[in-house]
Amino acid sequence: MLDVRLVEVISRVFGIPAEQVTPGSGRDTIETWDSVNQLKLVLSLEEEFHLRFPTAEIPNLISAGRIQEAVRRLAK
Repeated sequence: MLDVRLVEVISRVFGIPAEQVTPGSGRDTIETWDSVNQLKLVLSLEEEFHLRFPTAEIPNLISAGRIQEAVRRLAK
């Protein structure tokens, strides 16, 4: 199950209903997921979760499931 705050951020950044956000939701399934919105997503997540993604990790943040794993790892 995805973190509610993560779902809210993804929903807001990409302009999709929260109900549509699943662990598999990502750049291949969300039409508005482009490089600009990827950057907005990263910045929004960093603000929401009070963390910083390492630059090398950002290209791997391609789905809600992968993002949640990264957030959990960095929040420890």
